[in-house]
Amino acid sequence: MKDHLFVQERRNKIAELIKKQDKVSVLELSEYFHVTGSTIRSDLKYLEEEGLLMRTYGGAIRLDSKVMSEDIPKNRMNSEEKLAIAQKAVTLVDDFDAIAIDTGTTCDAFAHELIRSEKKGLTILTYDLKIAMRISSQTDYRVQVLGGLIRNGYPYVSSGSIVGEIRNFSVDKAFLATTAFDIDFGFSTPNFETAEIKKSLINISKCRIFMCDHTKVNEKTFSSFAKAKDCEYFIIDKQIRDFDLKPLKDMGVQILIAD
Repeated sequence: MKDHLFVQERRNKIAELIKKQDKVSVLELSEYFHVTGSTIRSDLKYLEEEGLLMRTYGGAIRLDSKVMSEDIPKNRMNSEEKLAIAQKAVTLVDDFDAIAIDTGTTCDAFAHELIRSEKKGLTILTYDLKIAMRISSQTDYRVQVLGGLIRNGYPYVSSGSIVGEIRNFSVDKAFLATTAFDIDFGFSTPNFETAEIKKSLINISKCRIFMCDHTKVNEKTFSSFAKAKDCEYFIIDKQIRDFDLKPLKDMGVQILIAD
């Protein structure tokens, strides 16, 4: 009974913390409560099922947090779909490629799967600090981080100076995420500066690979950064409807279904 009480007290405290500070990490919580990361992940899963938070890679966020607006779909995290998409995307990476990696939860999943793939001799270009640290700490890949101002509350750099810096590079493939996709409006994101960075990554890439889960299709948000014709590969989860993909197929875009 005592252990059960302690578990519930810890979970109540986590719920209080998430209300106060928008987001929490597994590492911080495990240190705070002196328990394992596995125990904290179990707590977060329980609290998510209770509708008190939303789990993310490495932690959780408050349901009405501003962090949700860009990197996470409006309804759910769709982590299983993102993982499947990431695994499919990694199959397009060849040994000794130079690749650009965008920011967002799908790209974070892609970085995780890239590390597991044990591809050889990669060079990585990214403006996402979390992705850069994850890859550089677990592989011997060359990792080039784009510099500038960090966007408050987010793990990536977002400033106009990056656009000029990106022009100094050339990559074989760019792996890009999107907040929304509409066949006419194209791929879009809520933040104008982020859109400009994505455009620049597209311009320096020989092959552009867009990763998108089905909840983002037939949606628009503030700033378009690419049209459907800019896409060589479109990777999406198996829940997508066939007729939503027909316009892309008609354009000759190579569609990969992640299952």
